[in-house]
Amino acid sequence: MEKDIALPAFGSSMKEGLIVTVLVEKGQKVSKGDKLFELETDKASYDMECPEDGTVSEIFVQQDQTVPVGEPVIRLEIPDSKESGNFHIVRLSGLGDNTDEAVVAEISYKLGDHIKSGSIIAEVETDKAAFDIVSEKEGYLRELLTNEGDLIKNNCPAAVIGPKTGELPEDIKKEIEGFSDNTELPEGFEAVKLPRLGEETKTAVISALLCEEGEKVQKSDPLIEIETDKAAMEVESHLNGTVEFILAEEGEEQAVDAVLVIVKTKQTESSISQDQIESIKQHNQNLLNEAKKNEPDTFSFEEFEDMQEGQISDSDVNQSLNISPETPRKGETLPLSRVQKIIGERMVFSKQNIPCFYLNSVADLTELIEFRKQLNSSGDVKVSFNDLIMKAAADAMKDFPLMTGQAAGDHIKLAEEISVGIAVDTGEALLVPVCKNAAGKTLRETALANQKLIEKAQKGSLTAGELEGASTAITNLGNFEIDWFIPIVPPGQTSIIGVGRIKETLTKRGSEIQPKQVCTLTISVDHKVVNGAYAAQYMDKVRQILESPNEHFS
Repeated sequence: MEKDIALPAFGSSMKEGLIVTVLVEKGQKVSKGDKLFELETDKASYDMECPEDGTVSEIFVQQDQTVPVGEPVIRLEIPDSKESGNFHIVRLSGLGDNTDEAVVAEISYKLGDHIKSGSIIAEVETDKAAFDIVSEKEGYLRELLTNEGDLIKNNCPAAVIGPKTGELPEDIKKEIEGFSDNTELPEGFEAVKLPRLGEETKTAVISALLCEEGEKVQKSDPLIEIETDKAAMEVESHLNGTVEFILAEEGEEQAVDAVLVIVKTKQTESSISQDQIESIKQHNQNLLNEAKKNEPDTFSFEEFEDMQEGQISDSDVNQSLNISPETPRKGETLPLSRVQKIIGERMVFSKQNIPCFYLNSVADLTELIEFRKQLNSSGDVKVSFNDLIMKAAADAMKDFPLMTGQAAGDHIKLAEEISVGIAVDTGEALLVPVCKNAAGKTLRETALANQKLIEKAQKGSLTAGELEGASTAITNLGNFEIDWFIPIVPPGQTSIIGVGRIKETLTKRGSEIQPKQVCTLTISVDHKVVNGAYAAQYMDKVRQILESPNEHFS
């Protein structure tokens, strides 16, 4: 049979997309997950992937054409073995090449609901952005293959849309096999699961049961208290109803997504058998076994007593996030955007999970200022101070490779290439696009790469791959007359360097008093990866490069 594939919405605000590149041609055989088109919106760039196997029979769009969401862009000839009538599998797609999973933040429909074409079935989040799972077909929600708080892989089935009644075709059943939740409960019962606990934490210990079987509960009521090696927290009910079963016991360990409590949400003739309870317990054990198999062991370095502590005030946060482009009125309540919420969650995770120490280094940039002036007097690419500092930070890592490392269990994994991020204020939030292989680029190549990244950040067209992979990052508040500040290390990085303003000071050289231009660099460092002495030597190398630009960059 032939099947028309419509342009999906890659975000709740997306109304149309520009076809940048057509990657297939008429008559070409394609497989599920193959890239069909490269797209651009006013916010970002995306790859549209093929939802299932088939042969391209028609292409309805062409390069540089703007297409509304929901409009057919390609027609596939589906083999007979794949024919599924009026049923349609809805998949998660569009996360980007370097992002393979997301967390289900919110599900908008329940089983049996009528779904219109273009409807958002669920919202998901990665550590970089938020995405929507959109149905391309109209029908009824026959299967929901994920739950709020679950991790879902890119291109995996999330739901099945079809007629209101009738058996699922065998090919649909086969395709979703393994994705269906084997903890599915009868109508009127819902599960409360162990939620996602952070980037690294996959399990938790049940420290206390805060409810009893038969007890009535409401949304936000605490049900179970858990502890990890990072913190203690309560698992709350997201349902109104009566506690039917408690599957967790005090002192035992459970994995993320394990069923802890079953709540009866309405009167029903259905019931849960003991066999079902045992099946759910086995499912929980399987999750725990998998989590323990992949869980890194605790890794730490000797602590230093001379760490410098710094605080970030509310005004720092408001200024860096630039929450509203307009001047807010007194007493006004300003909603956070989804991007701001994600960034906030990442920063909280960093402060709770990355033990940092902080070092200041004052660099004499007098010679660097003259070097940059001469450099920019010729050539098409203008080099900024951030470009120079980034290049110095990247090149210094060649001599101090541990600065590229990430703690992973009982070892440190060094980066394959030295990449550095650059903080960009977009007006809505602070993004950190990454200059890939900065240590392998020339100074002008670094400057050109940064110009393109900054332009894409301000236009909102960065891809997920352009926001990851950095070993360190440069963030500069010198333009705001800030002398120095302590930045927060983003998850996935070992360090971040804060750059203050360049200011004039006087120094005595022999019998003469001479002016010089100095700048304070502050580095925040993950103590799990390097110690203070190693990082101090690294920063001294950065300072030496900046103070002798003619020797290093020429």
